[in-house]
Parts: sequence; C-alpha cells; structure tokens
Amino acid sequence: MILILRGPLLPGMVADLLMLDERDEHLIGYYAVTPLTRKGYLIHRLFLPSLLCLALSVLFFAGSGLTAVPFENAYAIALLPLEAPCFALFLAAYAANKVEGLALSKVSGLLFAGPAIAYFAPALWQLAGAWIPTYWPARCYLSGLGGEHLAALGCFAAGVLFHVALLGFMMRRFMRRID
Repeated sequence: MILILRGPLLPGMVADLLMLDERDEHLIGYYAVTPLTRKGYLIHRLFLPSLLCLALSVLFFAGSGLTAVPFENAYAIALLPLEAPCFALFLAAYAANKVEGLALSKVSGLLFAGPAIAYFAPALWQLAGAWIPTYWPARCYLSGLGGEHLAALGCFAAGVLFHVALLGFMMRRFMRRID
C-alpha cells in the first residue's frame, strides 16, 4: 500500500512546488485578470496531477500483480486521485515559500502512517487513523482484498466525503493565503 501511495504523493508535490513558485513570483495575481481566474487556475493546477495519479494508479495495479483481478479494488483506485490535490493544497496552504514547502514535504512522510494503521491496528483503534487521508484508500484496498465488498464501498463513501471536506477546507485556506 505504501508503494501505491507514491502515485498520488509525487504528482501532488510537483503541483505544490509549482503553485508555491507561482505564488512567490506573484503570478497568481496575473491569472486573476485573465479569463482563467484564480479559481480556474487552482482547478487546472489540481486536475492535472489527479489525472496523472489516476493513470499511474491504474498502471501500477494492472502491472504489479498485487491483486488476482486488477480492478477488484476499483474503490481504492478511485480514491487515489483525490490524494494528489489534498497533498498539493496542504503544502501550498501552509508553506510560506518554496523552502518551507520542501520542509513540509519531508514531514508528509507521516502520511504513510495511514496504511500502517489500516493494516496493523485492531478494528477499534483504526478510527484513530481515519483523520489521515491515506487511511481511506488503504482501508478500501484491504477490504477489497478480504472480499468485504460492502465494507470497501462504505470506506469509499467515507473516504470521498472526507477528501471533499478536506479539499474544500484547504482550498479556502489557500485562497485566503493568496489574497
């Protein structure tokens, strides 16, 4: 699962560093006066890493041999593209410049605790990992491997709600930061 999560984290970090560079150079203000607008800029910067993440995740699942049927974990694959914009927005919303962005990207290694909690922790203790975004794709993947398709669907629904709420929060925080 840790290897699977490399797919969203790397495009997310690239998008973040681009966003931080453009914010440091005050280019986002110039985008605001174009037909793209600030919100369009943000959607563009977050959509492409998500698309790349989806492609990488599908290729990884299909080529790795981790599952007997490559798409038995479609829920986990569907959640992974939401990870890249969450990661990018986290760094862009909380880092003041590129140097802080790189430092925070090192701290983001803690996000790999999500799959560890999903795999090793007893069921009741797994709720402690629910606030970590990487927990939800890991939980979906593990539920799908165990043949618990209804549990995987529930984890997928909870993961989508969590990621959408997190994206909304991070987007508002980033927009306040660039104003």
